[in-house]
Amino acid sequence: GSKGHTHVPVPGSVTVEHLGDQVRAHAQLPGVTAAQVMSAFVDADQVSRWWGGELQVEPWPGGCYAVHFPQQGRTMRGQIVDYRPEGALTFTWNWEDLPDRPARQVEVRATEFTDGTELQLVHGTYGDDDDERADADSHRAGWVHFLPKLVSSLLSQRS
Repeated sequence: GSKGHTHVPVPGSVTVEHLGDQVRAHAQLPGVTAAQVMSAFVDADQVSRWWGGELQVEPWPGGCYAVHFPQQGRTMRGQIVDYRPEGALTFTWNWEDLPDRPARQVEVRATEFTDGTELQLVHGTYGDDDDERADADSHRAGWVHFLPKLVSSLLSQRS
């Protein structure tokens, strides 16, 4: 169980957990600003670098947020719920080829400290049946794979 575990941040460390009805992730980004973290999610060049997808975005509430993954031949598409360039992005998404699966929401928060930024990501929500648990596992595995790429991409941009 995850009760009572302490979280000790290491520079550039990434934690991804499936807790209750959400997948939650943290990353420590020394020497990186919150604005840089946010641009990694809304700038097409950066998205292709760490996520390997082609971003189409209208960065305002109600705007489109879509990423096409050419290698998989799949597109995730949704809407921006909230976007603040200085530290917050919330968007919904669904796979275009699986329209019957529930849409998920991803919340990205970037909080600046004196020596860098903490990224917090919450992905959900998930129900309790097998399909929902499989989705949560798949999304947790996705962030375990992609967040370290995001971190190294951001750390390599430090001046």
